[in-house]
Amino acid sequence: MTRLLPLLVFAACTGNGDIKVADEVPTVTFIQPVDGTSFDPADPLSLCLQVDDELPVESLELSLQSSLDGFLWEPTEPPTECAEGGGNVGLDVSLTEGTHTLTMTAIDPRGQTGVGEITITATPNTAPTCTLIAPTEGAVYELGAPVEINAAVADAEYEASRLTVSITSSIQGPIADVVPDSSGQVYTSTSLLTGGDHVLELKVTDPRGLTDACSVNITVNVCLDDDLDGFTTCDGDCDDSQPAANPDATELADGFDNNCDGTVDEGTDLYDDDGDGFTEFTGDCDDGDAGINPNATEVWYNGDDDDCNGSSDYDKDEDGFDTSLFGGDDCDDNNAAVNPYGRETYYDGVDQNCDGLSDYDVDLDGYDSSSYGGDDCNDSNPTINPAAADTPYDGIDSNCDGDSNNDSDGDGYDATFSGGTDCNDADSTINPGATEVYYDGIDQNCDGANDNDADGDGYIGDSVAGGTDCDDLDPTVNPGAIDTAYDGRDTDCDGFSDFDADGDGFDDLAHTGADCDDTDGNVNPRAQELWYDGVDQNCDGGDDYDRDGDGHQSSGYGGDDCDDG
Repeated sequence: MTRLLPLLVFAACTGNGDIKVADEVPTVTFIQPVDGTSFDPADPLSLCLQVDDELPVESLELSLQSSLDGFLWEPTEPPTECAEGGGNVGLDVSLTEGTHTLTMTAIDPRGQTGVGEITITATPNTAPTCTLIAPTEGAVYELGAPVEINAAVADAEYEASRLTVSITSSIQGPIADVVPDSSGQVYTSTSLLTGGDHVLELKVTDPRGLTDACSVNITVNVCLDDDLDGFTTCDGDCDDSQPAANPDATELADGFDNNCDGTVDEGTDLYDDDGDGFTEFTGDCDDGDAGINPNATEVWYNGDDDDCNGSSDYDKDEDGFDTSLFGGDDCDDNNAAVNPYGRETYYDGVDQNCDGLSDYDVDLDGYDSSSYGGDDCNDSNPTINPAAADTPYDGIDSNCDGDSNNDSDGDGYDATFSGGTDCNDADSTINPGATEVYYDGIDQNCDGANDNDADGDGYIGDSVAGGTDCDDLDPTVNPGAIDTAYDGRDTDCDGFSDFDADGDGFDDLAHTGADCDDTDGNVNPRAQELWYDGVDQNCDGGDDYDRDGDGHQSSGYGGDDCDDG
């Protein structure tokens, strides 16, 4: 009687002899992080929890909330296990700065609610630092010269490569965004600073938004005379790298504005005399006629090269042959692919080589292809046409009468010995188009597969003598497959229960069995109880520290029973 008392706590009779498992309140335990630890708001936080109930975790209504950020998560699909933590609910969340109380709530289908909570605090964060190395304060640069920028940045909490650096000019605004190298060095260069006094500022930002800045004053000269021609850029020198270019220079036919008047090569042969946008240098073959230039539309057969491409005015398709309309031999001057040297493309209705022969008789046997209204059944072989003599059983319809010489059973498939695919040319029910009837010893569809392996998984069906495949219609079910416990399928055909993962002869408690730990073969209703180890080996639900069942735990394990035997 004393051994039955613990069972009354966990089970009750239904009136018909069945036992029902009591409805327990779900329990929620945070495995990681643990209560009181800290986190980095710049990175996602990985959570691992253990949610326990007599029902699977997929049956529970789960939700996660933060005291600062509010609602964070509820599953849209079954939770994933967190392997490193060993829990059954794993997820990643992002949290703001501050101290958060995270609350995970689990509600079972009967409305019973379990709650787990932890409090975690954001790690301290200090601002990054910025030290400018180059350029130096007050440095002067000529206009267009490269300005090398070098700085060192650092942060107490983050690697330098996670910092971002933005560079701005007080005159031009943003200049560049740079990611430091692993040592915190920042290197960049710019030649695009305009003339004037610039304040260059480097602003460094850490992943949590704290910043530092360093700046330097430099000057970029505007009025330059790099070519020493006596004219600065302020005096109208339009190219300070060329002494031959200045307001007093003589314009030359060299493609440059030598006298800096804004016009190139005026008064030279490189100038566009007719104003059509082209000179002789850029391809204008008649600079006295604005209608003749490389961009003009050619007017064919007028004797002028309107577009200056050098082609004959009587060769409209520019294939090298003049049109037959003006004494040439091009039979279609609108198509460059059609000329006496053209490559003939048969069956398109076009005489590409201008030979005047039929476009539908490739083999030149005097018969047009049957595909285009003729009666030649093979227009690539001149020995096959309606006038040719047929050779029996050679697989060739030489006279184009439509009868195959290689199909004795008339099923539409030629025999394999004559180059066809019919593995039995004496039986019209056997051919590649037939439906296979398994287990009859006949290869109806000529595919050569095992007639006793319907699903093609390499195992003979168990309906055949000596077969071992317990489902020969499913290639994923066979003796060589790996069984997945609790999916209701005997995938490896071993005949054992799919709900007894540890193979001790008792199905898992969560799947209507009586095994309270289906991962340990030593734990089941028939196992010998080992007292005081914290494990319920015989699954009776009794207290493992109350061996005599008197309701008091042994004093040797923190209880008050001085004789637990």
